[in-house]
Amino acid sequence: MKQFIFLLFFTFPTLSGICQKNDSLVDHHGKNSITLELFGNAGLYSVNYERLIFHKKSNYITARLGFGYFGADAMGSELIYTVPVMINYFHPLYKYFFIEAGAGVLAGDVKNYNEIKQSANPKIIGMATSFGIRCYPGKRFFFKMDATPFFFSVFNPSVYFFGGLSAGYDFK
Repeated sequence: MKQFIFLLFFTFPTLSGICQKNDSLVDHHGKNSITLELFGNAGLYSVNYERLIFHKKSNYITARLGFGYFGADAMGSELIYTVPVMINYFHPLYKYFFIEAGAGVLAGDVKNYNEIKQSANPKIIGMATSFGIRCYPGKRFFFKMDATPFFFSVFNPSVYFFGGLSAGYDFK
């Protein structure tokens, strides 16, 4: 009996340490991600790089830099490029789902096709925000669905509401 209690006393803490679930997103997914976003902060589409800059327990803060580029009309006489620069916060909601909120600036410019050869000086077009849900169905891949209101200051001061869909990949 003494041997059983001795064995139980030393193996139980070891087993509980092995069986504990590690809830850190960083351990499972990585600190960097690349995403393709449709109808998000940059307009029609954007390619984004995101870097985890802070995490403590279940709170995560990332910095995001993106790039979007498209013609403004059917003839393509005006070109618009946008660069969303944002800080995002996300927190676990349930299992593979995270709630996410972010804010930042939307830099970029509108150019006439004839002015492309001139040097471009990006301007601050407005403020970008996002509120949504991030889902990790696999180990490295994730999907996001969010509302992306942004506030333009170039054309007419106004608010535009979009809904973004993103697919991304995390890496170390």
